[in-house]
Amino acid sequence: MLDIITGIAGGLFTAAGGGIFGMVGALAGQWLKSREKQKDHVRSLEVTRLNMEVTDKDGSWKGLSSSHDADAAVSTNAHKWANDIKAIYRPFLTTMLCVVSYLIFRDLMASMKGDDTTIAKFFHLEEIRAMVVYTVYSIIFATSTAIVWWFGDRAFAPPGLK
Repeated sequence: MLDIITGIAGGLFTAAGGGIFGMVGALAGQWLKSREKQKDHVRSLEVTRLNMEVTDKDGSWKGLSSSHDADAAVSTNAHKWANDIKAIYRPFLTTMLCVVSYLIFRDLMASMKGDDTTIAKFFHLEEIRAMVVYTVYSIIFATSTAIVWWFGDRAFAPPGLK
């Protein structure tokens, strides 16, 4: 009788064990597939992000090139007097803006020392400090932009790249 019970119990455990191992195996397989899909998704997102960066930079360069081509076309199709006025006006406007910016910055600095200036009548000391910081940042940005725009744009191309 004991042999029959142990035989039946052994058979049940064997059958149940196979089913349990099958379920564990199936779950492990599904988990591994989902992990692989997740890794593929992350890789796909990274590739898409890199492609977007390349496309964005390529589009920026194409836009700049189109802008230069359009400006060149306007200059060649315009009357000589229009180009002459434009050639005179741009340096005048730039010089005027530099002088006005200098005068404002000079008054800001004087206001920070406690001098009675026009700016000090309209702004509080904290606002004046913020404007000084912003002006310094803007001057540095404008200087670097002007150098890159005027000189970097006209750099000589290395031989073989034209």
